[in-house]
Amino acid sequence: MSDIAPGEKAASDIAASDIVETIPSALIILDRNLNITSANRAFYQTFRTSSSETEGCHIYELGNRQWDIPSLRTLLESVIPHRASVEGFEVEHDFPAIGRRTMLVNARKIFRPGNHEGSILLAIEDVSEERAARAESKRNWQLTQSIVDTIRDPLVVLEQDMTIEPLAKFIDRVIFPPLEGASLSPSVKPEPA
Repeated sequence: MSDIAPGEKAASDIAASDIVETIPSALIILDRNLNITSANRAFYQTFRTSSSETEGCHIYELGNRQWDIPSLRTLLESVIPHRASVEGFEVEHDFPAIGRRTMLVNARKIFRPGNHEGSILLAIEDVSEERAARAESKRNWQLTQSIVDTIRDPLVVLEQDMTIEPLAKFIDRVIFPPLEGASLSPSVKPEPA
């Protein structure tokens, strides 16, 4: 029996649901059979679904089976049964409505008084934009590094085949081509006219 008075319990339940609705991460609660018992507004907005399409649905059946993701299956069927919680489990998937997404999933077994089977709380953070920005930053750094490496020779020429040649060699090759049948020593160059 609980030490919380009925009025206080209702107030604490309301406060908890208000907190869940204000969290920016998508949250889902699954029962022991992996049926969705509830989700928050962030989940519905992120994955463009509704409570009527989501609640009561098996996680793998959600959105025409778009949540039947092998790595998510691994988490829910192999990892969670043996651990109380998992943090930062990465899942990548192409969703028909929102495109390719990289998600970090935190999962935790939760138990309510009187429910010894427990539920699973999934917190899903879409890190797709962060990962794309990180990849773009890496590409920019590599380009910058390539430019810096190129600048070590004071002046260079970028050939049509994308090879880089020091300007001095380019001038020797293009402006002062060797004359047919002529033999010049390396230190003698024709005077420009």
